[in-house]
Amino acid sequence: MGGYYREMKNQTGAEALFLQGPIGGWIQPEDGEGSFDKAQQRGRELAQAVNVAMQNARPVASPDLRFASKKIKFPVENEGWKQLAAIGTIQRPIQDSVETEIAWFSIGDVSFAAHPGETAPYYGLETKKRMGTGPSFVMALTNDALGYIVKPSFFENRQIPHAEYLTGMSVGKSTGPLLMDHLKTVIPPTRSVPQ
Repeated sequence: MGGYYREMKNQTGAEALFLQGPIGGWIQPEDGEGSFDKAQQRGRELAQAVNVAMQNARPVASPDLRFASKKIKFPVENEGWKQLAAIGTIQRPIQDSVETEIAWFSIGDVSFAAHPGETAPYYGLETKKRMGTGPSFVMALTNDALGYIVKPSFFENRQIPHAEYLTGMSVGKSTGPLLMDHLKTVIPPTRSVPQ
């Protein structure tokens, strides 16, 4: 993100903020190049796109703030997480379940949802559907860092690229579906769309 922050500072003179979205499916560049220089270039390109978008920005209709959060528990199906907590590498209680938090908030007609791990794009798109038709943002790795949250199919089909690694860094197969069930309880019904 260094290229992004430097370019934003150069173009605006202000400090920029970057909110990580759901990229937990091991998203890779299509051209296959993963060099440092390429990463810097992509950051600059993102900053340029943001600055173009800001030229067409409109004020938020209302400054009203709304907020909802919920503490939830996920089953810990990955023995590695339990072992890392037992030896103190992860300094929090993790046994058969782990407690975390999800949240939703809005500023006027703009909605934000917080996922407690690095969610796959699928869950980001599903969350945006639940937030309705207004501008919406999904932030991953917020309120917690519970590894990768991927679809159950990654656990069932090891032929999916990087499935073994992604599931090895995941709390478990049921995390994604449970996340979506719990999000229904914090996103206001008036913002939801029919499924």
